[in-house]
Amino acid sequence: MAGGSLRCAVPDVSRDITFASPAEPVGHLVDRLFLARYLRRLVEVRNEWLKRALEDGRQ
Repeated sequence: MAGGSLRCAVPDVSRDITFASPAEPVGHLVDRLFLARYLRRLVEVRNEWLKRALEDGRQ
């Protein structure tokens, strides 16, 4: 399986996200050029939003 993986670090938790686009070798190129960066940013933004939401809920 071609594709990529992301390591997502969250305090006390670490997860690997594995992904692969169909249609080799074009899919592999898409993974490397676009999808890895997009997914990393998606996870980072979502984690930050979730962190703020949970911290605001504690007050």
